[in-house]
Amino acid sequence: MNLVEKCRKALELLELDNIPIIFDEFCYYNVTSNVIAMNALDACSQKDEWYTMANTLLSNAEDYSLILWSLLHEYGHYQDAMETYSDEEDAFFRELMLMMPEGSEKVMAYFNLPSERVASAWAAEFIRDNAEKCIEVDRLLFWDYSCYLTNR
Repeated sequence: MNLVEKCRKALELLELDNIPIIFDEFCYYNVTSNVIAMNALDACSQKDEWYTMANTLLSNAEDYSLILWSLLHEYGHYQDAMETYSDEEDAFFRELMLMMPEGSEKVMAYFNLPSERVASAWAAEFIRDNAEKCIEVDRLLFWDYSCYLTNR
């Protein structure tokens, strides 16, 4: 099974809506076409920053793979992020972020964009509410990715 097939299976096993998933250069949710794009290299490219942010939302964040986190984060955009922040606020922070030099601070600024905070919070809440099922799905589908960090 390739990454896209694994992500589709994960949504099914987690009993989430079966929205289209594609492979692309980056992980994102496209609100216009209602598609989640996934890429394992992108999902794992900012491992330290991702877990720093995730640990503020869930104390055992590192028990779950970055692939699962990324998938649920993008699903969080689909689920309800568009209703819980203003486009103007997000655009303002994106403009400020673009002026920052590349590096960890810029990545953390991105994670703190209003839309990104909402999507990450949705992912953390879903994992918290479905911890055992998320561990099972993660082990079944995403265990083989080299960016997987776990204490289990």
